Amino acid sequence: MKQGNALARPFTVKLGTTGRTGTLNALQVADLYWVRETGIVPDETTLKAAFGRLTGFVDQPAQNARYALQGGKLVKVRESAGVVTDRAAAYAIFRKSVLDVTQKAAVFPSRVDKPTLTLASLPDAGKLELIATGRSTYYHSSAARRTNVANAAAKINGAVVPAGEVFSFLKALGSIDASNGFVGGLIISGGRTVDGLGGGVCQVSTTAFRALYQAGLPVVERNQHSYRVGYYEPQVGFEAAVYDPGLDLKMKNDTSAPILIKTINNNATSTLDVQVWGVKPKRTVTINPAVITARVPHPGPKYVVNPNLRPGQMTQVDWAADGYSLYISRTIRDAKGTRTDRVSTVYKPWQAVYETGPRS
Repeated sequence: MKQGNALARPFTVKLGTTGRTGTLNALQVADLYWVRETGIVPDETTLKAAFGRLTGFVDQPAQNARYALQGGKLVKVRESAGVVTDRAAAYAIFRKSVLDVTQKAAVFPSRVDKPTLTLASLPDAGKLELIATGRSTYYHSSAARRTNVANAAAKINGAVVPAGEVFSFLKALGSIDASNGFVGGLIISGGRTVDGLGGGVCQVSTTAFRALYQAGLPVVERNQHSYRVGYYEPQVGFEAAVYDPGLDLKMKNDTSAPILIKTINNNATSTLDVQVWGVKPKRTVTINPAVITARVPHPGPKYVVNPNLRPGQMTQVDWAADGYSLYISRTIRDAKGTRTDRVSTVYKPWQAVYETGPRS
């Protein structure tokens, strides 16, 4: 069993001499091991996840040269080096010290993180060509969701992906937390649609996926939502869920030059465009409609007693959706020939949930 009295205490790490710190609270530390009759047994999976969370706090990755919007025009911004954790050496230190009750802190060794795209190799923004555009709509979104859509769209606007490298949506976005401008909104978590930080970010990742997919870029990582989400219709299957940490959208720039991600968000019309600019590759990409291979009816509604409601009061907190198995595909024609690839999706059947007041 896991319990919080053997090694549990707050634990802080510092990255070299940078002054950047990250902390696990006592409960998070207690979750890193099991207490057996034979003694303390480390939970390796949880240890690695906690280490990843801490490095996310302290690392300051290099910033590639990029574009920024100034006075309505995209201008070049110089690259800068960063400082990040020397992960192999740091993990050994972390694992040993966090499981030693006498230790409450550790210093992670650091290394310089060098940018991979310099100002000199950044194309003139005025000479880039529009390669592809993705679009989505978010009618009937709450004010909070609209805030997150606008914030996420602004964060990835101007992101540049060097030729041969991989675009990471989460890396371009930064952390999904209050310090990065995100607010509470509806998210899918733990088999329910619930209030959570960053609801609406997936509107932007979905739109980015549509643009990058249309551009013909290879899919490195793409995750689906648990169920069909109305905001992404009628383009069923053409969506990408992200969650910080753990679920990312990653696409490889296989063109001959850097690509620029540009976003155009119109809150008044509830529309979002994500554009891919660069040196247009000599290929044609044909997007094929989704093919649904199976459909599973949603289960009946579930009723949950909420003691905070009045007797006889009822409110719906989740909505039913049928389950589907489907795939989307595209056909790419270039000098190498003609090929077709698929992206598969399995949406779970989703249950309507009602909260009711206690019986009088």
